[in-house]
Amino acid sequence: MSSPFNKFVAGSFTLALVIFASIGVVTFRTTNNLIHTTERVAHTREVLETLGSLLSELDEAEVGERGYVITGNQELLEPYHSALRQIKHEASRLRTLTQDNLQQQGRMDKMDPLINSKLTNIEQIIKIRSSQGFELAAAAVAAEEGRQVMDKIRSLVTEMKSEEAHLLKGRTEISHTDATTALEFSRAGTITGFVLLLLSFYFLRYEIKRRELARQEVTNLNEYLKSRTAKLESANEELEAFSYSVSHDLRAPIRHISGFVDLLSKQASVSQDAKNARYLKFINNAVHHMGALVDDLLSYSNMSGAELRIETVDLGRSLREVKDSLSDSYAKRSIVWCIDENFPTVQADSSMIRLVFVKLLSNAIKYTRPRSEAHITIQYSSTRSEHLIEIKDNGVGFDMQYVNKLFGVFQKLHHPDEFEGTGIGLATVKRIISRHGGRTWAEGTLDKGAMFSFSIPKDQISKAAGSE
Repeated sequence: MSSPFNKFVAGSFTLALVIFASIGVVTFRTTNNLIHTTERVAHTREVLETLGSLLSELDEAEVGERGYVITGNQELLEPYHSALRQIKHEASRLRTLTQDNLQQQGRMDKMDPLINSKLTNIEQIIKIRSSQGFELAAAAVAAEEGRQVMDKIRSLVTEMKSEEAHLLKGRTEISHTDATTALEFSRAGTITGFVLLLLSFYFLRYEIKRRELARQEVTNLNEYLKSRTAKLESANEELEAFSYSVSHDLRAPIRHISGFVDLLSKQASVSQDAKNARYLKFINNAVHHMGALVDDLLSYSNMSGAELRIETVDLGRSLREVKDSLSDSYAKRSIVWCIDENFPTVQADSSMIRLVFVKLLSNAIKYTRPRSEAHITIQYSSTRSEHLIEIKDNGVGFDMQYVNKLFGVFQKLHHPDEFEGTGIGLATVKRIISRHGGRTWAEGTLDKGAMFSFSIPKDQISKAAGSE
């Protein structure tokens, strides 16, 4: 799946989920707000009803008072006694209902003394009517003290109703606005979310079809590659068999030529024919070079076809054995060796790894020949996945523009008169390390030395072997 398409689908699904989640959050919050607003509206209506009930009960108390003053009938005081109990209850209830409103509480602070004053006035008039008669009681009523107090109470009740009406209007508007906003948001969000989901499903379906076609194409390519690989493997096997046959068949003629050259050399020595002796020496050198070339070709062919025998190999021990053997062979050379002590054990083919060290160390010794004292350094390091081995020398080096030729078959960067060799050694090294799943590379500077490096994976050796 392409990166832009992947990002688009993931972004669409994510955005749709965010939208639907937002709708849920907004709906939840709006519902909570509506519930809260509904409760507040109900609370406001309860305050208004209580105010109306309080005022009505005060009026009932006055009615009972006046009926008793006019008639003197005790039964007419029943509305008064009933209202008296209810007034105290309603006043207390109002105090509780308005405890979250400082302005209303301030009005209640003013109203409570007025209510007490009104009830006291009614009680005094009733006592006057009961003990002193109608005339004095009527005079007390006519004094209008109770009416003035009642007017103040009505004024406070009106203010409180106005305040509650204002609160009711605001809360109702908020409730309506929240409901409308939630509805519009839900509608828009739902439409957008469904559009995004439909687009995502459409592109997913398109991508599935595209990938099915790509999978079929890959299957066809794999079949083609299998066919090509089989042909190449067959060609390689034929080529290796041919190389081995040619190399093997050349050994006998070379031995014969070498034997006859030795006989002729002895005769030339007896006859003291210097010119023929020199020619025979040239022939003998060429024969030896051809023999070495045939041997290297056979070795390279064996490295390509031989089965890897994976075992535990002590790199340090193998390296020291090769170094000691070469030091004996080049005892007349002044060579300073610097070898790390921390070489590990690896899973590899012991004989092949030994051959790698032989080729690389021999190479370092050969190309440091012009130096009065050769310095050869072998270092080990590692990464999370590879063992790394570096072999540095202070020899003649090479130009980095030719580095890609170093590990090719028959590739040489120096004239044969300067440095002998067949040009197969480094190719053999590369082939061995490649079969172990590793890498080979080199760095160098003309007349300043060179460094040849190779890696061995810390695992997958068996897979590398099996793939050959």
